[in-house]
Amino acid sequence: MRGTFWLIVFLMLAGGGFVCLSMAQSCVIEPGKVEAALLKANNITDAGMLKIEPVLMSEVYFDQAQNMWMGRLNTENPNSIDLRGKEIVNIEVLDARSWQKLCLSDTGITGASQLPRKVDMLELQDNKELTDFDGLSDIDATYISIANQPTFTEAALIPSGAATVILEKTGVEKLDFQAPENIKKLILKNNLKLENISRINDMANLECLALDDNGDYSELNLKKLPKLNEMSISGEKWIEFPDLATNKLEYVWIDYCPNLKDMSTLADTKLKKLIVNGAVSADVIESMKGIGIDELVLNDCNLTCEDFVGFKNIKSVRSNQ
Repeated sequence: MRGTFWLIVFLMLAGGGFVCLSMAQSCVIEPGKVEAALLKANNITDAGMLKIEPVLMSEVYFDQAQNMWMGRLNTENPNSIDLRGKEIVNIEVLDARSWQKLCLSDTGITGASQLPRKVDMLELQDNKELTDFDGLSDIDATYISIANQPTFTEAALIPSGAATVILEKTGVEKLDFQAPENIKKLILKNNLKLENISRINDMANLECLALDDNGDYSELNLKKLPKLNEMSISGEKWIEFPDLATNKLEYVWIDYCPNLKDMSTLADTKLKKLIVNGAVSADVIESMKGIGIDELVLNDCNLTCEDFVGFKNIKSVRSNQ
């Protein structure tokens, strides 16, 4: 951090310590200075005692109510950091090292070009100033989550090495990923501008898929996903469960699909677990007779355990109302 600042430290060695920093309203993260001040304030001469060399804190954010910076020391994973607060406007210094996980939430960062290139897991959420995503595709990430970022509109900027992609409340209109064959887990939620999602058909290595009811599913062909093992659907649009034609599917989540009435497309499938959250059509009961289910879980659901008495295809039914 540049400029003069005052450091007040409250350290708890068990489970990591808390740090309060009172400083200027804009921040440039410089790990060395933070660590030096931290060690000096606690009369610690060996950085190894706190396992923070050469990293800063695992969590840094600006507390508006107290008008000071807050942070938590990372004593378990020195390669993970969570940055929050609009006052954080420059993190280019982080590019000097590799990170296992970087989370940016409600920061003042304006461009993806500022992000470090070597990040295995990247999470971007509520960064309203972040409007320029050029350079995102250059990040060496295998996991990327973008949430509540309506200015993110191009799925083509997702790094080609990403195996897990989570898009929630973005402005993405089509799933034109650079390398769809590399994606193993895809979660889509509340992307209101999303239209045709047929590119999912090209994800031959997809193992986990979560879909809401946004987008045009008319050209979706899940039969092209032979490795699909987990699937979740949510929203009012779903009337029948998608036709899968795969023997790999073992886990299914039905999340608040009040109009779902037909699951016969899963006939002859052997599921380890089927979880139903929220109300569904009562007609769905009859359609479940052909599905092999080890465990059926009903959460806040209009269906009851009694509805499945005599279903020899279901080994166990549990209701959490």
